[in-house]
Amino acid sequence: MVESRDSTRKAADTDRSHSHGELGIWSRLTTLVRFGAVGVAATLTYFMITVVLGRPAIGLEPVAANTIGVAVSLVVSYLGHHSFTFQLRGDHDIYFPRFMIVTAALFALSTAAMAIGRYTLGLDHTTVTGAIAVGYPVASYLLNLLWTFSFRR
Repeated sequence: MVESRDSTRKAADTDRSHSHGELGIWSRLTTLVRFGAVGVAATLTYFMITVVLGRPAIGLEPVAANTIGVAVSLVVSYLGHHSFTFQLRGDHDIYFPRFMIVTAALFALSTAAMAIGRYTLGLDHTTVTGAIAVGYPVASYLLNLLWTFSFRR
């Protein structure tokens, strides 16, 4: 089992090193576009589930609907980035905990940024929200590229 996992990683490393050779810029651009597409899919998943479950016909409280929407969108985000953005197979025991650590850290940072921006610096809520909306995906991309789904172990 360990030998199989190591050979899979080595094959992925070899494939990845070839793709970052002469076409390094195009490969990174493609990864970035895929990252954005997964982000849009996860956001739409969150929105649709939260809206549908929060409708009176379903009867869930808005906070419960939001919680389910967030949970499902995190699964969509993780699986999408794992298999589509970074084109990996397996090793969920390594990648998923890393993904959740990055997600929790970005949540904490965005919450702190809102509190500091709004209450310490006195910035408008919309301004701080805009800064977070721009900074969060950039930080998420970089952390997921360089650590969460990194090929260096």
